[in-house]
Amino acid sequence: MKSFLIKSSILSIVILTLHFGLAQLADGYSDPYYIKVASPKQTSLIVGASRANVGIMPSILDSVFNAHHLKTNFFNYAFANTVSPYGNAYYKAIVEKIDKKNKTGMFILSVLPMTISSLPNNPNDVENFRENKLALANISHFNGRPNYDYLLNGYEYGWGNIILKKIENNMFNYLQKNKKIKKGVWTYVHKDGWFEMKYFFSDSAFFKKRTEQEIEKLINSKTNKYKFSEVRYNYLAKTINYLKNYGNVYIVRMPVHQKIIEYENKQMPNFDSLMHQLAKENNVSYLNFTTLPQKYLYRDGNHFRKVSAIKFSINLANKILNHLKR
Repeated sequence: MKSFLIKSSILSIVILTLHFGLAQLADGYSDPYYIKVASPKQTSLIVGASRANVGIMPSILDSVFNAHHLKTNFFNYAFANTVSPYGNAYYKAIVEKIDKKNKTGMFILSVLPMTISSLPNNPNDVENFRENKLALANISHFNGRPNYDYLLNGYEYGWGNIILKKIENNMFNYLQKNKKIKKGVWTYVHKDGWFEMKYFFSDSAFFKKRTEQEIEKLINSKTNKYKFSEVRYNYLAKTINYLKNYGNVYIVRMPVHQKIIEYENKQMPNFDSLMHQLAKENNVSYLNFTTLPQKYLYRDGNHFRKVSAIKFSINLANKILNHLKR
């Protein structure tokens, strides 16, 4: 019996040591979200779903604002439509992420109809919200690295995937350096939270075809038929009210392919009027970029390619600067 206990103790120590070591290796290659919840508390946030996750670059915003003597330090805290629609889970994650000592931050809240919508049978059924079984709803710690809470309760893969991603990244760096990559996609979450997705050897024809396929899938999909949720709308309002205590808030509707704009406006015709009303009631600005001429490049009609993420981030920063001058 004593021998069995000793062996069990040794095994437990080995397992704990292994997990500790793997946790130290977790980084921006591990998955799309780890860095976001394994970083310190922040003073300025980009909030929203995947459009903002890949389409708004903190480094570009900071460079524009700093050039105009506005010191900002943005962090991209956007996730995905399934993970971070406006609701209790995302609200909790945002509250925990804010550096409460700072009162001069800036907050960009990306909005689109689906982030304030749920399944049509009962859009206010909080017990069955789509994010309930996903990462943000199942963790309590959103800051600090390593984040064991996330790795144990929010990480969707086995911990062996952490070291696998490390190996894949080393191989990628080698192949890229030696110009041996023929095709593929590389993803990485930067320290400022921006999610980068890089396609290799993909031309305009590739992205055009992919955009057509994704738009057709969106319009014909039965799973994308969401309905306005008063609960989610109220959580968006609650989020705005909370963030106003720590700086300026801007509600932003990002550009997408014209056919997707038309689809969204058909799904929720009063979306823009709701956002204008919300902005007015809370004395914040609503910046709608979907009504402006479309001069951006998309990888699927819904998400920017990197060159357009840079361009839009500059345009967004300049738009905010114009509002600040009023």
